[in-house]
Amino acid sequence: MCELSMYMTNMRRLIKVVLFLATLAGIVSPVAAQVMDRVLVIVNDGVITESEYIKSMQRTIAEYRARGRGVPERRDLEEQVMEQLILERIQLQMADRAGIKVSDSQVDRAIEDIAVRQGLSAAELKRRAQQSGLDPDEYIDSLRKQLKIQRLIDREIRRRVIVSESEIDDMVTTLSSEAKAENVEYEVAHISLLLDDPGNAAERSEKLEKITEINKLLDSGESFESLARQYSDSPTSADGGNLGWRGARQLPDFFYAAVKNLEAGQTSKVIETSEGFHLVQLVDRRGGGGELVEQWHVRHILFSGGETNDISQAMEDAQLIRERIIRGEDFEELARVHSTDTSTRVKGGDLGWISPGDTSAVFEEAVRNLDIGEISEPVVTRFGVHLIEVLDRRKQDISDKLLRQQAERRLRDQKGREAYDQWLRRIRAEAYVKFRVKPG
Repeated sequence: MCELSMYMTNMRRLIKVVLFLATLAGIVSPVAAQVMDRVLVIVNDGVITESEYIKSMQRTIAEYRARGRGVPERRDLEEQVMEQLILERIQLQMADRAGIKVSDSQVDRAIEDIAVRQGLSAAELKRRAQQSGLDPDEYIDSLRKQLKIQRLIDREIRRRVIVSESEIDDMVTTLSSEAKAENVEYEVAHISLLLDDPGNAAERSEKLEKITEINKLLDSGESFESLARQYSDSPTSADGGNLGWRGARQLPDFFYAAVKNLEAGQTSKVIETSEGFHLVQLVDRRGGGGELVEQWHVRHILFSGGETNDISQAMEDAQLIRERIIRGEDFEELARVHSTDTSTRVKGGDLGWISPGDTSAVFEEAVRNLDIGEISEPVVTRFGVHLIEVLDRRKQDISDKLLRQQAERRLRDQKGREAYDQWLRRIRAEAYVKFRVKPG
């Protein structure tokens, strides 16, 4: 990073005025354009120009502000942006050498997916991007680059991450205890005798004696609620000390430690803290059970656009097949002949039972809106065009399945991040990067 730091010091002198004027005016004069289009960095067989750098700086600053985050110090931001540009250029060059291409229709489908996740139409998403200062063509180009890099990462990193069954088993154990704690709610009541002067030993001794007496009254059958109203110093005493329903994170740590192993109706031993003495009762517990979700038994016929990704031809093919099904032809047989999904074609397009999150947002939205036995209109996802039929619906406890999927996903994410960081360091070290500084 030493070379980069020295380079950025010289660059500040060169672009300070240009960046200031471009930011204020939103335009670039012919003279400034000539300066900004100079080559700043040679990256392998490509270059990074000043105009690219300044646009990236402006876009990064806008993103920080849009998220309500403070913009880093200028020196740190400059180095961050330049390093991001270098890594992006290296990855795009690798993607080009690997023959990775992203078609216009694939970009359109990605925009549709992003829009659905944000609850917008594709047009509204583009409009908002333009409002934030992104030129529509630049937005499309940026998305195309992200998709290309994503495919490169899938090829180089994610598909090579191996997660063993024993690793999943261990992670399931960890997640299971977390899930139980997270999903359980407790109805808790307490009696608290608070100290006016925590350092006063005599007062502490007096309050300990008092709460010990209260505990004996509870053992003899006295009502916790009535004793809380009579003796507790807490603002909740008028409610019998009842705190209502609270999750584990909403309870004081020592309350949660006291009640997590109690049965409903049981009271803790006397708890001493720096503030005083407490008795905690678990009134009731709820949650922590299975995850009941709606599932759909679905089959589909997929029409990909072929090598040319011709989505219009796929739409036309899907519409023709849909009309044949509506006229009475067999869905299963047509799927065997026409579907390009090789994994389900032999099963007549049967996807089996799917749960929320198993498919793309667009596909799931279509499934949710179909009646049993209804054939969807052509549905476009990043895989192509689908005809979908819902065969059945059910409510199913899939907590074990979800937990195992979550465990595998977390492990893959962890290993993937580690592998990705190592890969980035390696390709950066192996790249030819030459900084060129031509002060004006």
